[in-house]
Amino acid sequence: MKKTIRGTNVAGVLSALPFLAALVALGGVPSGCGGSNGSNATDGNTTRLVASWRLVKTSGGLDGNGYAVPPGGETRTFFQNGTFTRMVSGQTTSGTYQVTRRKTFLNEGELPVVTYSTIALPDIIFQLDSQHLVITEEATDGFRREYERVSVNP
Repeated sequence: MKKTIRGTNVAGVLSALPFLAALVALGGVPSGCGGSNGSNATDGNTTRLVASWRLVKTSGGLDGNGYAVPPGGETRTFFQNGTFTRMVSGQTTSGTYQVTRRKTFLNEGELPVVTYSTIALPDIIFQLDSQHLVITEEATDGFRREYERVSVNP
């Protein structure tokens, strides 16, 4: 029997405490970032983002656990003309994207954020280098996704 307080699963809330404590201990600064404002990502320039990326790890959500990559995988491809495609288990979503630097709930400084025309939640870029892309949904219980570069010039 699950113990609840006002309809809230106490065990579920308690399981999220280590994640929240780590976030507070880090001062809300995302890991893997460098640079003067907490990010080595794009500074509004989409050049490094333009590539095809294959999902290798997902974590987060309400319980902060890791999750299996969807059957059939996930690939995101960002094009220089500001369009993208996201393929998850053979289903494709496409549209436009824009990268801007702004304040987020994670940090007092500005971080690069990707907004999409066809995906509801923006993604905060934690890390972007020649081989890795790490993003998290801009939500307190959002998912963190880690990608590896598949190709440079899609």
